[in-house]
Amino acid sequence: MSHFELHAIVYFEDGWWIAQILEHDLATAARDLQDLPSELERFLQVQIAGSLEAGLKPFQDLPRAPERFWRMYERHSVAARHEQLWVHLPDELDADASIDALDAA
Repeated sequence: MSHFELHAIVYFEDGWWIAQILEHDLATAARDLQDLPSELERFLQVQIAGSLEAGLKPFQDLPRAPERFWRMYERHSVAARHEQLWVHLPDELDADASIDALDAA
């Protein structure tokens, strides 16, 4: 089974809650913070499933997030709230993912 362990920084900008994955330059957004975990899960399901179904290693060609997001994560890491999210993938993909999401808002 493949397991993907990711980190994300969550922040508010221009009326949107944004989750930026650090290991890969991927981001998704939702208007309501309560909707962001399910949007992030949906987004990553599509990314991972599409790659695996095409016979590719997920995220293989994606660069890491820009340094400003890594600095934001490091700056808020001690004081901010961390939330562990699990991404549920279809059983036939034989993969799962976990995300350490840090709320920097």
